Amino acid sequence: KQVLIRLQRAGATSVAVQEDTFADLLSSGRLVPTSRPMNSDGEGQLFLCPDPALAKQIRRAVQNRFPKGAESKAGTTILGDSEGPILVPGRLSDLAKFGVGLDRDVCGLARRLGLEVVARLGNPPGATEAYVRDAIQDAQAAGASGVIFSADQTLGWRDLVKTGAGLLKESGMWYGTVEFVQQMGDSLYKEEMLPNVVRVHSVLPVEMDRMNPSEAVGRYTLAASERNVRACYLRAPSPISPDPVQTYAEFVYSLNRSLAKKGLSAKPAHPFQEVNAFPLARFGVLLGVSTFVAWFGMVLFARAIWILCVWFVVFVSAVMAGLYDDPRYLALLAALAFPTWAMLALFSASRKGGKNDWLFLYCLISGVSIVGGLHVAALLSDLPFMIQAKQFLGVKLAHFLPPLVVAVYLTAEQANLRELLSSAVRWGGFLLTIVVVGALGYMLIRTGNDAPSQVSGLELKLRSLLDRLLPVRPRTKEFLIGHPIMVLALTMLTRGDRRLLPLIGGVAAIGQVSMVNTFAHLHTPVSASALRVLLGLLIGLVLGWVVRAIYLRFFTSPQRALL
Repeated sequence: KQVLIRLQRAGATSVAVQEDTFADLLSSGRLVPTSRPMNSDGEGQLFLCPDPALAKQIRRAVQNRFPKGAESKAGTTILGDSEGPILVPGRLSDLAKFGVGLDRDVCGLARRLGLEVVARLGNPPGATEAYVRDAIQDAQAAGASGVIFSADQTLGWRDLVKTGAGLLKESGMWYGTVEFVQQMGDSLYKEEMLPNVVRVHSVLPVEMDRMNPSEAVGRYTLAASERNVRACYLRAPSPISPDPVQTYAEFVYSLNRSLAKKGLSAKPAHPFQEVNAFPLARFGVLLGVSTFVAWFGMVLFARAIWILCVWFVVFVSAVMAGLYDDPRYLALLAALAFPTWAMLALFSASRKGGKNDWLFLYCLISGVSIVGGLHVAALLSDLPFMIQAKQFLGVKLAHFLPPLVVAVYLTAEQANLRELLSSAVRWGGFLLTIVVVGALGYMLIRTGNDAPSQVSGLELKLRSLLDRLLPVRPRTKEFLIGHPIMVLALTMLTRGDRRLLPLIGGVAAIGQVSMVNTFAHLHTPVSASALRVLLGLLIGLVLGWVVRAIYLRFFTSPQRALL
């Protein structure tokens, strides 16, 4: 009781209660094995349960979770209350992972103190529909407000996942989906449980052992402020400290202070609300995307008739195919068209004359990409995308194809492809091409949240530094690669230096497509994505100014050409 009081005063709002299993009861001494067999034949084993209330809970669980147990030969007998022996259809060694329900004393104490209860349920091998049903009903009866499944499986995996999700939704409890953790059946639970889904962030025990409390606080704060996490699952940072409870309470208090600095406060977790978008607003977004796709077609084919044709085909096809209800394909089309159109149209316009100010072009191209990102965000602004039950399609394609199109188009614009392919290879250009293609390939591997192991230790330190210095951390490939190279490309363009413009332009497109992709992460608030993009543009502009100065100083005279 005193532990819960101290944690509550520090700012804790809920307590996670792990369902007791037979293994837990044996290891804690709440079930005591005897040397006597359970019958005169010497078969089975007899156990004693000193707590009558626990014995009653075990009896209820056995009756409900093993409804056909009475028809089977008992393998275990438990004595503990006045209602007679409890016959368990199997040996406890075989049923070690089977749960018997939440500890009612712990749940009752937490609720009396004003803490909400979050049930932790496991998925034992061989769980039946009766087991799944009773596990959820028991958590509901214990007063749990939500459920977070333990280990790497959701309750009912694999054949009873939909059954479990349906029962959980009927109970009124929310489902906690833990980010960055691959729990089997999680995607099905998220789909079935909408809208009663809460995003959870957790740090594994092995990670907590390597992490100091301030690092853990920063990680939880980042998850809550930038990724729409609604529940922070906290583990004790140092169980071997002189006063573990005090250390734990200080950790909780520090996290609350850190959240407050971000304008957040600790409250019981609650699910997301449904997004009620104005129908005509989404229709307008659809119209905007179609128009930009038509403009993109005009740039590629340079014929006015293509404006009407492409616009008509895209718009009508989108409506007929039902993309108005499932906008992922149209969002992918927008992610491809906006940044590519911005670079090709403005690079070409600059070549033919017009305003040749590199800073103006930098802002204009980036502005078009941001508009494209906002279109993508508007199309995907729906609850399934906010909790990652659905995700933006074609992430790698949206990153790789626009730079490739830009490079090929600019090459074709300044040289005949047939003549270029038949001309002699210059080693400098060849090596630079290999480097650029390798960089694009590395970026493609790194793209997405499924390849965290590809991040180097140096980059992790840089990310940590930026997290501490800035309100949100801009993407590395934007401010360190794409935007500085964009400044270089525009400087070369406005000076009429087109020797390496296709390659430089292709690399510069990386920053533009990354900006659009940033807005496709709807589990991150759009305001945070916008701030991340703007900070990346500003830092990239400063670094680009340095690159521009180096180019003007060393590579602008004929004697100092790049190749």
